[in-house]
Amino acid sequence: IAATAAATAAAEVDPEMPALDPATTSMLIARVHKAQANPDYEVFLDTIGSDRSFPQVDGTRANYCSLVPLPMALDTVLRRLRLGYYRQVDAFEHDVTTIL
Repeated sequence: IAATAAATAAAEVDPEMPALDPATTSMLIARVHKAQANPDYEVFLDTIGSDRSFPQVDGTRANYCSLVPLPMALDTVLRRLRLGYYRQVDAFEHDVTTIL
């Protein structure tokens, strides 16, 4: 679902709008690759799907998306960079901050 949403968002990007320059995009992609290679960030590698649920203290199970309204991981950030989703570095920083 996340991949479909990112592809749809990229398809709807107006080419007249500002975009990250190729050098900045390449630098940010390299930073994401570096984070992906770091074992400390292993838990943030892949976006958790909306079909996942987790046990709660009261014995019930909660859907991941009800616990985390904006699922975000390094795979989504990388996909967004490659598709030209980000128009400003601030948007990239927002997504990375959301992960942490």
